[in-house]
Amino acid sequence: MYRYVRVNMSTGNVRILDLPRERWSLGGRGLISQILYTEMDPGADPLCAKNVMVLAPGMFAGYPLSCFDEIFLGAKSPSTGRLENVRFMSRASRLMAAMNIRLAIFEGQPADTRQHVLVLDRGRVSLATLDDLMPSVNPEEIGSYALHKGLQEHFGRNACIITWGHAALFRSPDASLLVSGASEGILKNIPGRGLCSVMASKGVRAIVLRGGSPFFPPKASGNKAESICHDTECLLCCARLHAELQNTPYAKASLCRDCIEQTPPSSSLEKICTDLGLCPTACDPELLPFTASDEATLRRHLLEISRKSFSLPPHQHLPEIHQNDRAIAAFDSMGLCPHALRPEEHDKALNLMADLAEAVYGGAWNRDTLLRMGTDTLNKEQAFNNWAEAEASGYR
Repeated sequence: MYRYVRVNMSTGNVRILDLPRERWSLGGRGLISQILYTEMDPGADPLCAKNVMVLAPGMFAGYPLSCFDEIFLGAKSPSTGRLENVRFMSRASRLMAAMNIRLAIFEGQPADTRQHVLVLDRGRVSLATLDDLMPSVNPEEIGSYALHKGLQEHFGRNACIITWGHAALFRSPDASLLVSGASEGILKNIPGRGLCSVMASKGVRAIVLRGGSPFFPPKASGNKAESICHDTECLLCCARLHAELQNTPYAKASLCRDCIEQTPPSSSLEKICTDLGLCPTACDPELLPFTASDEATLRRHLLEISRKSFSLPPHQHLPEIHQNDRAIAAFDSMGLCPHALRPEEHDKALNLMADLAEAVYGGAWNRDTLLRMGTDTLNKEQAFNNWAEAEASGYR
């Protein structure tokens, strides 16, 4: 029923495979922790071919649930030496669900410096070079705004595009992901936690998603799944406070306003940071001795900032796992926006989500089942990071 994409960047081979049955009911952060824990050496250099990068939406992606459009990108980060996840709300999760694709795994590394674009289009998957798609541009010089515009001209305005800017080429810890397709005219600048450099090292300049038939949940007895989804809507802050999102061009996208209301930046600093793929919060405007009108000088200075060297921070063991941590890790596997639930509503939401999981995936589910899933995610991340620390001298 469910499939996944495996991309070998060393050979250029792209395959769509059946997802093992035991992984059907995993998603997001939980699925990423399991893939990295089982498939890669935690001691590997984050920028070498042995690092594995995973893109995964939540386990309820595509269902009529507001605020469940969170999608995760995970890999071992060169900025921290740890397993890191970057989360963002995006229509990409629903597009993957429409194709019955639960994750994309990137492995290997190309032998040349060409930059590639992975295209998931109506269930078909292909790997193209940026040179073939945009032959008139220099991939190392094009800004993020121009790159997104060019790719949208090629794939259409409704394409969802995930990419990075210049800062990732310099291994900047402040390099950011640029994501389009959440809502009309919005390009989101997401702190990359070092994963932009991992994408760059794998020669993946962009991931493009488009098309796909609308995804509808399987009908359980008495339309149980749809009923549970309706009950859950009453708990979600961003659905309740921002109901007008139901009327966006993407209809049931229902993204949290806190996550998508990042209109194209107005200040020169923010515009240039976004164009360079640099997180603007990392640059203190008071330290920049340039006026807003001196954009060329400001751009050069920001590029110099992005080239700054950095050292890995000292490893800190994860604290003792508490119930709230377990609940958040479980919600991360479901793809639930972190702004959507108040803490006092966690237990009620867990019970509803257990009922939904039982209706969708079968088997026996309850609140404790989901909390155990969260605990397993945290334990795998901690084991991975402890092992990575022990092997850290191999890449520092």
